[in-house]
Amino acid sequence: MNDLKNENLKELLAGFMDSDSARRMQEDIEKGDQLLGRFSAPSPRDNVIAGIKIQMAAAARRQHRTAVQHRIWAAVSVAAAIVAVSAFAIKYFERGPVEPTTARYATVIPDKVWEGSDITADDVDIAMLM
Repeated sequence: MNDLKNENLKELLAGFMDSDSARRMQEDIEKGDQLLGRFSAPSPRDNVIAGIKIQMAAAARRQHRTAVQHRIWAAVSVAAAIVAVSAFAIKYFERGPVEPTTARYATVIPDKVWEGSDITADDVDIAMLM
């Protein structure tokens, strides 16, 4: 694994500088890795890690609460806009008072038929059917 990492580093450095400079740069980087490997950093204490986890959980709750509040406010805003547009449309397209209309019927049989007492005598078509 280390040889593959060094080979990739050599190829990367060769793309940016000449081969002699790339070789020196690779040696410097390898020496730095060895030094860092010998003097590792101390791990943090358990109470510090627990405190960080508590702070992250609180921040996540605040962020979730804020996101929910934004969604609620957006829904309320959309509902208010719909109500306002509906009220404007009703007021703008409002018609005058509607007057009751009288019923009108189409007559199939002429009025003169109803005036007489003998329908067949007054209507030729009915007389033919009889």
